[in-house]
Amino acid sequence: MSYIKPLNGSIGPKQTKCLLTDENAHVDFDDYVCVITTTRTPDVPSGSAFAVRTKTSMTWAKGNSCRVVVTTGDRKSTRLNSSHPLD
Repeated sequence: MSYIKPLNGSIGPKQTKCLLTDENAHVDFDDYVCVITTTRTPDVPSGSAFAVRTKTSMTWAKGNSCRVVVTTGDRKSTRLNSSHPLD
């Protein structure tokens, strides 16, 4: 999946393409479901060097309700070129 995200910076691109990939890490509707989404923004400076990973876990809770836990983190995916520092 992909979408266009507007950017509000005074310099740089005005928008970027966000590329999302989903991985079903665990699917058992009687136990829990865990989906890992990786988001990349290759159009921004140094954007291909990083990815944001979001882990969404859903499990049953009391009273026939659902408990949802979402965690995120960034991951360096390639070596950075030293001539392009990160801001």
